[in-house]
Amino acid sequence: PITKRADFLLNDYPHFTQQPEILKSLLERLLKLRGHDQINIWHEQINSGKWSEFVTSILSDHYDLVYRRAGDERSNYSAPVVTFKLNDFSARELSDAAEKLITQSQ
Repeated sequence: PITKRADFLLNDYPHFTQQPEILKSLLERLLKLRGHDQINIWHEQINSGKWSEFVTSILSDHYDLVYRRAGDERSNYSAPVVTFKLNDFSARELSDAAEKLITQSQ
């Protein structure tokens, strides 16, 4: 679920919440792709400390859109062969998913 993904990323990248100006400067690189309105929304979320809202938006309004095109003939990414639904991002859940991937690739 997107809320679990957002929680995972917030825990895994604490430096962004501690140094928001660096994050905002990185978002500027997405200006051509996402436009001024979206970048301004993200900056407002960061300025307001709405971290869960920001990460959920960056996932749904940018990251997931980029990878949704996987498999397109012009994409750098091939279409996924298999997907897994994770209940959470616990070490056990990630380990189980990795084992399934390894087993299926053999």
